[in-house]
Amino acid sequence: MSTDWGVLYFFNLDEKDALAPYLQAVAKANNIKPPTQSPAGWCSWYQFFTGVTAEDIQKNLQAITTLRSELPLGLLQIDDGFEAQVGDWFEFKSTFPDGVAHLRQEIQAGGLTPGLWLAPFIVHPSSKLAREHPEFLLRKSDGRPVKAGFCWNTFAEALDLTHPGAMQYAVDVVGTAVHQWGYPYLKLDFLYAAALKGKRYDPTLTRAQILHRGMQALRSAAGKDTFLLGCGAPLGSVLGLVDAMRIGADVSPDWLPNFKGIKPIFKNEPHFPSTRNSIHNILTRAPLHKHWWVNDPDCLLIRPNSNLTLAEVRSLATAIALTGGSLLLSDDLPSLPPDRLALAQSLIPLIGQRAEIIDLYDETSPQKVRLDLHGNQGTWHLCAQFNWGDRSIVAPFNPEAFRLPGGAYWWSSFWDGKTGTMSNEAAKPNRRIPPHGVSLIAIYPQQLDKVQFIGSSLHISQGIEVSHWHSGLTAFQFSLELPRNAAGWFDLYLPRPPYSIVANDQPLPWQTLENKRYRFSTSFSSSLKAEIAW
Repeated sequence: MSTDWGVLYFFNLDEKDALAPYLQAVAKANNIKPPTQSPAGWCSWYQFFTGVTAEDIQKNLQAITTLRSELPLGLLQIDDGFEAQVGDWFEFKSTFPDGVAHLRQEIQAGGLTPGLWLAPFIVHPSSKLAREHPEFLLRKSDGRPVKAGFCWNTFAEALDLTHPGAMQYAVDVVGTAVHQWGYPYLKLDFLYAAALKGKRYDPTLTRAQILHRGMQALRSAAGKDTFLLGCGAPLGSVLGLVDAMRIGADVSPDWLPNFKGIKPIFKNEPHFPSTRNSIHNILTRAPLHKHWWVNDPDCLLIRPNSNLTLAEVRSLATAIALTGGSLLLSDDLPSLPPDRLALAQSLIPLIGQRAEIIDLYDETSPQKVRLDLHGNQGTWHLCAQFNWGDRSIVAPFNPEAFRLPGGAYWWSSFWDGKTGTMSNEAAKPNRRIPPHGVSLIAIYPQQLDKVQFIGSSLHISQGIEVSHWHSGLTAFQFSLELPRNAAGWFDLYLPRPPYSIVANDQPLPWQTLENKRYRFSTSFSSSLKAEIAW
């Protein structure tokens, strides 16, 4: 008997990115080279579910192209609901009369990457595939099909990938989607079905080997240039075979899990779809990002007519933004009000970096997240504190709690726009965090002898928008850049009062705050070039 290699690894839990040596060793052993960029786009699932139509896709494609200057997205992914039945991938519902190949053409013509959802290892019991090829199904010792989970209001069934016909069918599905329908991005779901217990055509392979070989076959069929997002898979069996990976439970338009409106029985289930469970997994598996793949946190739901409060939406947005994974919206874009579009705007461009989960090893559900950022204007820190409770809390912000040294800082609270200063001697800001909400504070070490950027409503990072920062003898020049139209405010610390400020050749008015801070309201398209004269 032989097994994969094992690792005995000692590390300090207080170290930043403590698991990095282990994760890097695994990546090296599996020849993993994660993508450098995280996708940003739109997914049909959480708005339309299986009732999606080709017209729904076309309307949201039109909305994305119309909003491109406001909300630049690069991906449109068609999720479950186009196929005649799960397992019958080469036939389509009447709501997709022309299939999905022509939609790929329309999506590409709109300047977006087309994406498609598939579940090649799982089968609906009423599918033609199950009826016509019962030999493809994974079975129990008594000959009955193995149950692959309760999905689509029934118990799904699984393919036995040790059967040559079943494996070839899964390969043909992926190969057709990529090479005939033309999709360069595939979301492969319910991958666990290949590794379920059962009586197989070839009993000599382990379940892990079967899933791994199945994914190797799909990767070969898709080609190395196809972006593969794995979903619902035991993580180890897909290492090096996917570009991105769902790292937790499905999100949902509810904070707590429920099934058909029933919450009390399911509220503590950690794997059921819910926003709470999604955020929990986003944080606990944040260290995997850019080590093994691009983390897929599932979709961001921002529409106001869900069961989520604004505080819960902000918590989800903060967790997604600070942990660096992909960002997919899943609302009906034409019906979103301006304030919710603005919330999504503030996350673009994606930060893309991996945050430190401060209390990852101390709390079942982590509460504190820190992301260190560096730009033209210097170094600053994003510090998020989550409130998992059902009541508001008042949380004093303390740098030491986020493993930052004491000292003098400027601070800026993103979600409510409040700013201030703190030091070892001065009182720390008390932040009221609503139930299931989050406090997101940017802190900037004080340097009172120079101009400092100390907060912004333009981007959730509160700083990556700064593209140029230069001090001259009689003037200070800086630029802000975003890949979209922007409107909001930013704050500067100025060691002496300005004589004039010009931005894009126009006077830029300001509001004087305390402690030599100034607030500037602005709107610009792509870039703002400004000069402060003393």
